[in-house]
Amino acid sequence: KHRIFRGARQVVVNRQDALSRPLIGEGLPCWTFGLNKPDFHGFGLREENGEKFLAFQFENLMPVSELKVRGAHNQANALAALALG
Repeated sequence: KHRIFRGARQVVVNRQDALSRPLIGEGLPCWTFGLNKPDFHGFGLREENGEKFLAFQFENLMPVSELKVRGAHNQANALAALALG
């Protein structure tokens, strides 16, 4: 898995999968995603008033209910796509 990060100018990693997290050089931008609350420079799920949202850091981006596809793996895919820009 780590070969794909060679020569990268920025990386996106699943923060819930320690094995996929590369050893990255200092100063290389790193964005994370996961099905838990987002961290700094991270995308994740936040819950507000009983509703789940795709979120970046502390900002809700859109309700999960608006995704056209269902399931946690599709939520993770959407978060990864957001992290890729």
